[in-house]
Amino acid sequence: MQIDSIEDSTRYVVSTLHHGSILPGRRMDMIRHVYLLSGADVRGGVWGGSITVSGAPIVVGDAVYCKGALRIEAADVQEAPDGEITFGSSVAAADSIVTESKHARLRFRSDIYTGQINITNAFVYGNIYAKRAIIRDSIILGGVFCGGPVRIERSMVSTLEAGDLYIGPETWLFMPLAVGRNSIQLDAPVRVVTFYSMLQDAAGQRKGDVVLLDAGDVHTLKSQERGQPSGKEGEAQAFKCLSLSDRILDTFEVKEHFDFNRRLIEKLALGRNLDPDSSSQVRHTERELEAGLLEFLHSSGTQASERASTSIKDLFERVNDKKG
Repeated sequence: MQIDSIEDSTRYVVSTLHHGSILPGRRMDMIRHVYLLSGADVRGGVWGGSITVSGAPIVVGDAVYCKGALRIEAADVQEAPDGEITFGSSVAAADSIVTESKHARLRFRSDIYTGQINITNAFVYGNIYAKRAIIRDSIILGGVFCGGPVRIERSMVSTLEAGDLYIGPETWLFMPLAVGRNSIQLDAPVRVVTFYSMLQDAAGQRKGDVVLLDAGDVHTLKSQERGQPSGKEGEAQAFKCLSLSDRILDTFEVKEHFDFNRRLIEKLALGRNLDPDSSSQVRHTERELEAGLLEFLHSSGTQASERASTSIKDLFERVNDKKG
């Protein structure tokens, strides 16, 4: 098999099989430009000051790192419009990763680390960590985590976390959660496949349902994490969250019931340590409460969900009325 590579202190060009990694041998080699042309098959990793990928098919077996930009050029790709460009391990570009071609299929088999990323027609079998990102017509099996803005459309991703999050049409989430620390903008409902089988079963069917999230599912939450740069240490920080949790759990009512139950248990546990009036009220309700809880515990013929939503609720309401 022909081996074709050109190497000097300013460039390294590969267009066929290349055994081993492309690594700098001298300090000045650390900033040279690496060109991977159509047909390149690197059986190792790549280090370059910057990297240009032009054409298809191209394969890099191990990790890729460049101090500048990694560019996927449109040049020569039309000669092989159905070709694939595959990175077999992690890819890190300190400056940016940019796709100028919309024809070749990109495949990243691990995580991506970069300052800015703009990819189209890509499969990512890992996470994307960047300062800002534009993602179109791609499938990200991991998450996208950015300190700055993220724009995603016509793509599938597990989850998103960004400073400002723009979600365009035909976007799918594998997990029903996305976070925008400053803002979330939806141009169309987001499809969530958490409760849907993406692979067909033996009968050729997919089971479950696709859930749509819209602007009504964007909630403002507060975090008590320390050391956040946007506020004083220990200060609660507000952020936007696109989530299905409120719809599933109706969390306001859950919290309301939890708080009531907690206060009731505290009063029952404190007993005579309360003030005389409160202690007397608690003693008057103890027997009814005990009987009601035993009845609830040993009840039969009623589903658990019905017991949790009716019997115990009625019991606590009766206790609360008596205390009032």
